[in-house]
Amino acid sequence: MITAWKALSMKTLSNGVNFFKIHWYFIIIVFILAVGIVSRFEAYLLNRQLYADEASLVCNFFEHMGFLWVFDSLNHWQVAPPLFLIIIKILTICFGTSEYVFRLFPFVASICSVPAFYFLSKRILKSKHSVLLANFLFCTHFVLLQYSVEIKQYSTDILLSMLVLLWLPAIKTDNLDKWQITRYSIIFTLLCFLSQPVMFLLFGFILYNLLQNFRNFKICTIAVMPLVCMLVYKFSMPIELRNFMNHHWNCIEYGFLSFKSFKNILIGNYWFFQKNANYMVILYPFALAGLFVIGVKKSKINRILLLSIFGALLASALKLYPVANRTALYLFPYIFIFIASCFDFEFFNKKINKVFSATIVFTVVFAAIFFQLKVFSKNRLFYLENISQSRKMISTLQANYKVNEKIIMEPGFKSTLFYYYSNRLNFYPQTKNIIIMDIYEDNLNF
Repeated sequence: MITAWKALSMKTLSNGVNFFKIHWYFIIIVFILAVGIVSRFEAYLLNRQLYADEASLVCNFFEHMGFLWVFDSLNHWQVAPPLFLIIIKILTICFGTSEYVFRLFPFVASICSVPAFYFLSKRILKSKHSVLLANFLFCTHFVLLQYSVEIKQYSTDILLSMLVLLWLPAIKTDNLDKWQITRYSIIFTLLCFLSQPVMFLLFGFILYNLLQNFRNFKICTIAVMPLVCMLVYKFSMPIELRNFMNHHWNCIEYGFLSFKSFKNILIGNYWFFQKNANYMVILYPFALAGLFVIGVKKSKINRILLLSIFGALLASALKLYPVANRTALYLFPYIFIFIASCFDFEFFNKKINKVFSATIVFTVVFAAIFFQLKVFSKNRLFYLENISQSRKMISTLQANYKVNEKIIMEPGFKSTLFYYYSNRLNFYPQTKNIIIMDIYEDNLNF
């Protein structure tokens, strides 16, 4: 009996080992993608409290009726793509106005970005170990995790930039007729109203085709409608809002590229990229080297990608769109691919190649396990949960508030936060008892 049980166990183990040998890549990539998806679910289920910038955007949904307001200038110095706002508006009509609902669309976009990045990395990279490395970096990077549930368009930017880049090389540009041009123009206009960085991919696509065949100038007409719509949308904003944005990205966060700001942009992005991910420091040289590696490989998707990045830098230099911190999140997937591309090769010696590949694979697998077990980046959920304590503060205030007491709001606490959570908690102190200390704050109707 014991001998039979032992023989069965050995056979099962042998079958398991053989199965893993055959399907090891599929098993590992599914595990890494699962880690990325689970970590984003964890971030969403935290039900993070709004911070000031999110509350300022959210308040627009209570202050405007209907849908057309999304194409007008927003209150509280906010800017967001119109179609992004429409989707969230529809969700609030269907499911209410809780934090979960406002975060739902960015969260879904972040979940979809996990398999989208896999297909993009598989398209550009050739070796299995480099694809695994790139997907590990994408799935476990803290900044992507943080913004996966941000009530902003950044996770949508990431998803659409990858999907559009996957789609562009398949577009046949020879003998385009007017109906095809019109169709593509409409598609890109809608996409740009959902995610502005799509415009840079369109720029890269058009420039690539012009470099291939300069006589194919009619391809430029695809960009006319989206470009005109974007410029009209941008310059129809109040001059005060445009001046505020220009000042912010010129003097505070340094997002507009120039000789004077170049150093500050590099430093700012350097610290932002390694936020709660100090291990990224050792990978910076590979990101720069990978940019050259991708450029050397003569594939259509690589060239469109690099020309699109050039378009983003050009837009920043023209003060049309910043390329710093959160506004450059759509570039992060490409940075991970640049890093992985430095390892996207095979040695002529098969034994050395197996050792090299196995080393990367084992490192990635154990790092993904340690990430999921919170051995490293262990404080990520604690950090996300404590970005803001606004709900807790208003709840405490509500529990201790006495009628006709004065409420003094200091500059560190925005009136939009008070507006949102006082309504969520059914806390309605008299407006005359609320004193706002910040002269730049909007005096909302509580």
